[in-house]
Amino acid sequence: MQSKPALFMTVVFAAGGLAGVWIDRAWLAAGSGQPAAGGQVGVVVGAPETNPLAATATGESAVVPAGRAGAKKTDATPRLSPQAVALKEISAALDRQDFANAFSLLEKLPAGQAKYNAYQTAFTKWAAVDPVGAVRGALQMQDSYLRDQSLQTAAAEWVKSDPGAAFAWLQQIPDSALQRNVMQSMISSWVKADPQAAAAFVQELPSGRMKNDAVGLLASYWARTDLDNAAAWAKSLPAGSSQREAIRRVAYQMAGSSPQSAAELAASLPPGSIRTELLSNVAARWVEKDVHSAIQWMQGLPDGKDRQTALSQLSFRWMQTDPQAAMNYLQQYPESFRSDLLNRVATQWGSSDPQAAVAWANSLQQDASRDRVLTSIASTWALNSPQEAAQFVSSLPSGNVQNNAAMAVLSQWANYDPEGAAAWAAGFPEGKLRDNAFQQIGRQWGAYAPAEAGAWIQTLPPGSSRDQAIGSFAGSLVSTYPETAAQWVENISDPTLRNLRMESIARTWLKNDPEAARHWIAQSSLPEKKKAQLLGPPPGPAK
Repeated sequence: MQSKPALFMTVVFAAGGLAGVWIDRAWLAAGSGQPAAGGQVGVVVGAPETNPLAATATGESAVVPAGRAGAKKTDATPRLSPQAVALKEISAALDRQDFANAFSLLEKLPAGQAKYNAYQTAFTKWAAVDPVGAVRGALQMQDSYLRDQSLQTAAAEWVKSDPGAAFAWLQQIPDSALQRNVMQSMISSWVKADPQAAAAFVQELPSGRMKNDAVGLLASYWARTDLDNAAAWAKSLPAGSSQREAIRRVAYQMAGSSPQSAAELAASLPPGSIRTELLSNVAARWVEKDVHSAIQWMQGLPDGKDRQTALSQLSFRWMQTDPQAAMNYLQQYPESFRSDLLNRVATQWGSSDPQAAVAWANSLQQDASRDRVLTSIASTWALNSPQEAAQFVSSLPSGNVQNNAAMAVLSQWANYDPEGAAAWAAGFPEGKLRDNAFQQIGRQWGAYAPAEAGAWIQTLPPGSSRDQAIGSFAGSLVSTYPETAAQWVENISDPTLRNLRMESIARTWLKNDPEAARHWIAQSSLPEKKKAQLLGPPPGPAK
């Protein structure tokens, strides 16, 4: 009896031959899945460079070693493995355009790379003679991954023979992700075969997202093999969103090999976000190839946003390769610009390679800007490894730069591990840095875990840093738990700090619950003069 897969594919092929039959729009009811177990899949969309169906695999030789008694003379030609035999039969069936038989044999292959690649070869050949049938056959496949890959393969052939019908079908795909993948396969295949025909067709598509996507993909693929013609086509498009997207794709490709041409292409766009984005990309790529030419180009831009964007991006990249030369050049610009630029480099580099960022910072001139850079590096370093950032801080010379870097690390560390941050800060000597550190931890920890923060404060020895922790902790509670905040703040040992914190709590509490706040103020240990200021004149007699 004929197997179910073979019988099914036979029915599919018979149905595929009926003229005018369209494709069921409910074809994507099945959910997305992954390739069946049995091998790593790396399906090649479209026809593979080497036909996997033509491959052979040798089994063990049937030759009996010479000299053994009773040995029979046998053929020394190696036997093909069963899979290699099946692949040869499938290849022969495809050459005869006997697709039903080919797919019946394909179903019997074990899951794996060879089977998936063979399917793509089969669908490429099927779609070359019957694209509608090939698409219909792909839709009926149970393996959703193989189905989607086969759809892309079939559509890549279909668009070359009947682009109108292929795009009409493409618009019916309800899955937007699959629709984009299929379009990408179609455009890629068509551009390789006939870029001019593809360009003429997509230009006539109705305005909308699909046209913009098609134009952008075409520009990308065309620019990879023929930059000049792709650029000429992009510039010839009518002004609008499609042209902007085409120029953006071509300019990105062009910036690596010809930044001058890419800059001219970007400048042809009207002012806006895409033009700014492209000029920024051109500046970044150009400075990597030729700093002096990039600077000369940037200086030739008219004053305004474009020039400022190019200068910023150019300097940003230059700063990472030759910071001293970049800084010397940037001396002609305001200090605020240089400082902002340095911090941008430090923040980005510090998060990806802090050791390299530190080496870069140490090459800068020792001034206030360098100190701010080191602080920025420490801050971003702490996001990924606060312990390493803390070790870096300990290596800095004592003084403002070390203190500022320590506080930057603590601020980041306390956000997700306040206990670890507190343990590190406990090693600081008594003084302003320790006070500021405990104040920071008390504020941040108290904001989202007041019970744990309160327990930590209870373990602290009396002193200035404990008072600072209590004060900031109480401040974090006052909006939601004013009574608790008031109780805590009365434990501050320094009378001046205690009164300041009590007054701050009183003013916040008066805004939210005046009656309860007035009662607490009246009973508090605040000086009578301060109480009178907070409470104001007594209310007059009712009229």
